[in-house]
Amino acid sequence: MKLIEPEILIDKIPIGSVFKINGCYYTLRGRSNDGLLYNLNLQLKLDRDNTNYIKYIIKFNETGINRKDKNDNFLITKRIK
Repeated sequence: MKLIEPEILIDKIPIGSVFKINGCYYTLRGRSNDGLLYNLNLQLKLDRDNTNYIKYIIKFNETGINRKDKNDNFLITKRIK
């Protein structure tokens, strides 16, 4: 497809820009040799139980509760309720 007298509206589109195609939002991540790289933006929706489960996992990783032995096996030293 060749365009006849195309009009350039923006000289450069910065990496990280969000754009909408056919009702779906995408984020521009970069470019390759022959095209653009982009990610589909989707919002994660969880019920209350799964939200709390994810929070516990994050807390587990951030609080240093997870320790490893000499064989790199995780030692759980405290239980999160």
